[in-house]
This record gives sequence, structure tokens and C-alpha cells, in this order.
Amino acid sequence: MFDDEVKKRLKEETNDIAGLKDEVWNNINRELFPAETKRKRTNWVKGFAATLGTVAVAAIMLFVFLTGDFTDETQNDPVQNDPSKDDVTEGTNDPDKEDNDIGEDTEDNEPPLKDRFPHEKEVVIEMEGMEQPPIKVQLATNEELRYIIYFDKDRYQFTPGDEVDEITFAEELLEGYPEVGMEIQHFTDTTLEEVTKHVIKSLVHEGMDVTKEDVINWPIDAVMIQGDGDRDEGFRDAPVHRYYITEDENDSFFVFKQKYFTEAWEGHALRFDYMLESFEIVK
Repeated sequence: MFDDEVKKRLKEETNDIAGLKDEVWNNINRELFPAETKRKRTNWVKGFAATLGTVAVAAIMLFVFLTGDFTDETQNDPVQNDPSKDDVTEGTNDPDKEDNDIGEDTEDNEPPLKDRFPHEKEVVIEMEGMEQPPIKVQLATNEELRYIIYFDKDRYQFTPGDEVDEITFAEELLEGYPEVGMEIQHFTDTTLEEVTKHVIKSLVHEGMDVTKEDVINWPIDAVMIQGDGDRDEGFRDAPVHRYYITEDENDSFFVFKQKYFTEAWEGHALRFDYMLESFEIVK
């Protein structure tokens, strides 16, 4: 029994010493390697903080989504539309169908000529070397032939036609005076030589003598051909027909025919030239 008691006491003392040894070594380790101990604690703290941060962000996003305070920024991105998922026309991102109505007046989605230029304006012309008071001119257009011209609305009127557009004197002439006006005609699939022959033949048919033929640059770049008539009995003055031939494009030409009489050079012929100066082909 004595031997057993001694063994028991030795075993207990040994366990106490082993525990004391571990405590001593731990104390020594903390004294000698304080940074290592701190680093282990710090890494644990950082890991815990990262985990906590992830959980917090997830919670915030969940809260925002549930409360509806979430803005879809992709709705302002013009490349986000998927044509396979909707019926939006390719190349557009605006569902407003009203925009499709813009410019439907013309094939090229452009407004008509009458809406692209002033309907009225004032111009100053010279007669007998002196400037005249400003006159009001009005816009006339031909959508098919794509031209505009301004005419003196107080003295003349514009009348469109199937083949010929006319600008005629608005007042009735005294008996015995030749016709006054200007015609606008368009010829296609032809040449300048053919149009010139046609004009000369027309003058001969009208009983006119061809008195002038020239290339001019005012009031328009053109070939000018003039025919003068005789002063027949009953006429107070001889009629004058002047043609201007100007090239359009693709073997086509505009022909302007001015009709007046010799005494009306300043009164009508010059006014027709100022109108013709405003002529413009709009493509």
C-alpha cells in the first residue's frame, strides 16, 4: 500500500509540473514573440470584420430592393434594347411613334418647299437707273420640278399648270396691247441644241423675227433668244417674246418665255427679269 501511495503522489506531482511547464512556456513565448501573437489576433479580427461587412452590404441591397428605391440606369443606355425581345424598329430606342410623322410631306422626309422659304419678302429693283421703293414679292413653288420663284404679288399672279406654270399680269390691259406674262416650262431627255431649235421654231410659228441670240449670266445663266413682232394694225405696240434656256440636270432644261411689248420694257420686261433672278432649283 505504501508503494501504491508513493506512485500516486509522484503521478499527481508530475501532472502539476507539466501544466506549470506549459504555462511557463506560453509566458516565455508571449515575452519573446509579441508580434506573432498580435498578428494572429489581428488576422482573426480582420476576417471577422470582412465577414461582417459582406453581410451588411447584402442586407443593405436587400433593403433597397424591397423598398423599391432602385434605379435602373440601363434604361438610358441606347444599346440596351434587345430587338429579339420587343418590336422596336432596328436602330431606334424611342418608342414615341409621333416622331415617325416628321417630314412625311416629301419622299426624303423633308418639309415642302413652301415651308422652307419665306412666304413674302421685300426687294428693291432699279428702273431707269434709279432705285424704286421696296416691293413685296410672294413665294411660288413647284414641288414636282423642285423650284421656287418670287413674283410681284401686287401686279402679277402665279398659276400652276400641268405642263406650263404662268405668271400673268393681274390687271386687264387696255385694248390693243399684246399679251403680258411669263411662262415656265421643263424639258427632259433632250439637248441644248434641240431645245434651241424648238424655241426658234416656236418664234417663227408666232410670227416673230429672231432678233437676238446670246449667252447671258443675268438674270440667270442661260441662252437668251428674242423675237420681235411687227406692229400690226390695231396694235399700239409690237409684241416681244424673249426666251431663256437654262440647264437643270440629267439632260433636262428649264425654258422661260417672257411676253410683253416694246413700250413695256421698263414696266414689265425688267420686272420679269428681277423675278427670274429669284428662281432657284432646290434639290
